[in-house]
Amino acid sequence: MNIGGHTMNFINQYRGLKKEIYILFFGRIVTAMGSFVYPMLTLMLRLKLGFAPTEIALTLAIFTIFSLPAAILGGKLTDKFGRKKIIIIFDLITVATFIIAGILPFSNVTIGLIFIGGLFAQMEGPAYSALVADFSKTEEREKAYSMSYLGFNLGFMLGPTLGGFLFENYINLAFIINGLSTLSSTILILLFIFEKNSYRAENEANHVQESNEYEASHGASTNIFNILRDRKVIFGILFAGSLAGAVYSLVSFLLPLNLEMLYPTQGAVYYGLLSSFNGFVVIIATPLFTVALRKMREIPKMTTGVVLFLSGLLIFGFLPGIITAFAGMFVFTVGEVINALGGSPYMTRRIPASHRGRIFGVQAIIATIVSVASQLLIGNLLERWDYSPIWLLYVGIGLIVLILYFWFYRMDQKTFPKLYNK
Repeated sequence: MNIGGHTMNFINQYRGLKKEIYILFFGRIVTAMGSFVYPMLTLMLRLKLGFAPTEIALTLAIFTIFSLPAAILGGKLTDKFGRKKIIIIFDLITVATFIIAGILPFSNVTIGLIFIGGLFAQMEGPAYSALVADFSKTEEREKAYSMSYLGFNLGFMLGPTLGGFLFENYINLAFIINGLSTLSSTILILLFIFEKNSYRAENEANHVQESNEYEASHGASTNIFNILRDRKVIFGILFAGSLAGAVYSLVSFLLPLNLEMLYPTQGAVYYGLLSSFNGFVVIIATPLFTVALRKMREIPKMTTGVVLFLSGLLIFGFLPGIITAFAGMFVFTVGEVINALGGSPYMTRRIPASHRGRIFGVQAIIATIVSVASQLLIGNLLERWDYSPIWLLYVGIGLIVLILYFWFYRMDQKTFPKLYNK
């Protein structure tokens, strides 16, 4: 086997992109190095503040509900005022909340500050996704998103392990590190990212439309809901993807509680190690599967990802033990990678460039609604059921997602035939 040749292929696939994509890549690394607060949020509520599972679920659901208008507002502000401005302003607010949270004694106020910071971080999400698309050509889009995703996980690989060790006695230091890492990323974007250099700006200056089947047949609609009405399969994929997201997010909610029950004194440390292992697997798997699956269509990629999600859930739920937990995380993470390689490219190839911020905002809203329902369901079930039946229930939800993907794949072929004739 020519391992060296394959390694060079993995590296070479990321060559030739605009320099801004590499800057965004390094920005993601720096930000993710400090992003170990949110993976520990469930354990903070449980072990630091003594919340019951239903109270944890309700607290997270309230935050998620407040994020509903934030998601669509962030998308609209992104398209109106520009990606860079939104990222810088909202980043600075996020940094301030985490620094204050690190200075104050840990309390309910700390959780409130974390939620405020997370709210503005979510509002900038559409801007960041749109920025990656703006600085990449249509044929480069999958590589650009793959690289952004890889950057996050390069930084995330060590963060949760550090968070696990800081959790018991130095949790406030974790907040300060998170704030400073976000600030470093903000400075990179401020100094080196200029939207006038993007492909989107060049196309607008030359009155050239990006190759996009919707625009070719309908022109650039001024209303995102008109696009979703005319292309119902896009809304269907958004909904199915949100259900898949609920299956995915179960791990961040149920797994730390499950580990805390199995290992009362080491649960936070083990969960931090598993989260870091997740980042490590993403680093290895992202370039590997970007090359290996480059000819696979977006929806089959998402379908394959969900199959692996479900395999991971079965291992977590029915093969208890720290060694099998790492095996489950490996399978689950490979599914995460393959799903991500299909998700964002699917949208950007079917939505006009002028509406990318808004479609990512709509995507966040649908995901939020599904997430709230999921969190409340889990919290209530934990009061009545053991962990294993809940894992099994979400495997059932994942099977529904698979059926939807098979159905929408056929619809997508009929709706966007030009994308399938290439």
